[in-house]
Amino acid sequence: MNWSAALPTFFITLREGVEAALVVGIVFACLQQAQQQKLHRWVYLGILSGILASFVVGLLIHLGLQGLQTSEQLYAPVFKQLFEVGLGAIAIAMLSWMLIWMTRQARFLKAEIEGSVKTALGEDNRAA
Repeated sequence: MNWSAALPTFFITLREGVEAALVVGIVFACLQQAQQQKLHRWVYLGILSGILASFVVGLLIHLGLQGLQTSEQLYAPVFKQLFEVGLGAIAIAMLSWMLIWMTRQARFLKAEIEGSVKTALGEDNRAA
């Protein structure tokens, strides 16, 4: 296994996982403070849905790349490289935007999430 190719992906995934855990932890703390423990199952359902959606999108991308790789079409290798370049450009843009956004919003993120949860809880009894 080529560890030099897998290591950056591992660190990016680890960082994104820590950020997601931070947001989920803030939501759980806010629900706990508002004494709305009954809504915890909806948070877990959201987490499970996000993981499942990520898996499905990853599987579709993998199948698409594998289909291009095994295709006997004349331009399939070119399309595979263009597809990879496009995905790489999208990933770079998304991570760069997220880094800039997190740098600007980090100080206010907890208060913003708590405010959103409290507003949702105050507006409707069916806040979930």
